[in-house]
Amino acid sequence: MISSIPKSGIYYPNRFGLLFLHALEDELGRNGVSAVLNLAGFPEWIEEPPPDNMQRELDLNIFSKISAALEEMYGPRSGRAIARRMGWDLFHHIRNTMRMRFLLYRLGARLLPMHRRLSAILLDASRFAGELMDDSVTTGREDERLSLSLRFCPVCWGRKSTGPICYLLAGLLEEGLTWLLNGLPVRIVQTACGAAGDDCCTFSVLTKVEEEE
Repeated sequence: MISSIPKSGIYYPNRFGLLFLHALEDELGRNGVSAVLNLAGFPEWIEEPPPDNMQRELDLNIFSKISAALEEMYGPRSGRAIARRMGWDLFHHIRNTMRMRFLLYRLGARLLPMHRRLSAILLDASRFAGELMDDSVTTGREDERLSLSLRFCPVCWGRKSTGPICYLLAGLLEEGLTWLLNGLPVRIVQTACGAAGDDCCTFSVLTKVEEEE
């Protein structure tokens, strides 16, 4: 049940909530956003969304409840497809608010040889995400592939599932890495999920970019 998703005590900046709503509206339109927010228990956001500032006032469970409402309203299959596309949209909303920072990331990556480029970008991504997520993001390798893990996930916090459900974050990583690599296709597969009983949510980067010259 959506209402049973507990508070986490972990708080995100208001701006992240505002950008999250922009991405939701990109996919559903204003009426769709209103319906999802009502179901999630946040009708006040329809007329008064979070302010555009970096004050940490939004508990992690807000995003988990909205993600659960999206699946409940549209069904798991369609809801997760929408969530993945939301991730693509969300990356560009974040990038547009921090345009110079992301341009520097992209330019800096070009100076590296291809076999090191993805590793450097993923490390920068983990540092950036850690600023929002209280340093709960780490990078590593899984079956010889680069991976990124989160201890406190805003999509599946307090939820239960038989498998991975964090499609929004998979989409966010896919679009972000593809953009930073100048359009080189990247596919993200979630291999572990807190909702399925794992200690963290882990995403593997499926690409041969490191082997190319």
